[in-house]
Parts: sequence; structure tokens; C-alpha cells
Amino acid sequence: MKLVRIAELVIFSLNESLKSRFGIGHIQLRVMVLVGLNEPISLTAVARQSHMDKAWISRTVQGLVDRGLLVRAAHPTDRRGSLLSLSPTGEELLSDMARVTLNHQDQLLKGLSKKQVDRILDVLMARADEILRTALHNDIEL
Repeated sequence: MKLVRIAELVIFSLNESLKSRFGIGHIQLRVMVLVGLNEPISLTAVARQSHMDKAWISRTVQGLVDRGLLVRAAHPTDRRGSLLSLSPTGEELLSDMARVTLNHQDQLLKGLSKKQVDRILDVLMARADEILRTALHNDIEL
């Protein structure tokens, strides 16, 4: 339960910080990061990579497009689809949010060495990957 509580607190505090400073929540940040790392990318790919409902992602993307943070371009092979990229304004905002997010992370990990943090995260990531592989192998819903 500690890990769940830590995750909740970190997400809540980061979300409040991003909302108050940039008007962006953690879900919008997650979408912008995925687009920025994989642009151009389809909405379906964003939903798949974020492990979130496509309709939810679609509404989030539309809000980001309306704000001028993402741009849509026609998909070269799928007439019904489009590809998403960050706009110049979106790139600038994402860079600003990255600084705030990294500062948030530094505050959370204050007092721990990089080696300690890396070791803990490596163990947690390996165990999470194992749980996911087992669930997928056994066709278990997480």
C-alpha cells in the first residue's frame, strides 16, 4: 500500500503544480510527452502506449489541439486517421514543464543518492515487468 500511496501523492502534487502553473494536468502532460517522443504519431498509438482509453485520449488530444499545443496532419495511408505532432508552442511548454517535473522529482528524492534511487527503481521495474509478462501470458486482466 505504501507504493500506491506514494504514487497517489506524487501524481496529485505534480498535477496541482502543473495545473496552477501551466493549466495542464498529468494526463495532458503524458500525452504531450508521448507525442514529443514519437512524433508524428497516431491517436491510436498514443492510446496504446499510454494504456488509456482511446476516447479519453481523443478528448485530451482535442483539448491540446484547441489550445494550439498539438497539431494534426493527414495520415499518409489512412484517410480517416491523422498524425499528431507538437506545435512550436507545445514544444516550448513541454520544455518548461519538464523543468518543473524534474524539480518535483529532485524534491521527492532529496536525501537519497542516485545509486540508491537507481537500485530501487531497477528492482521495482523488473518486478513490474515480471508481473505484466505473467498477466499477459496467463491472459489475466490487470
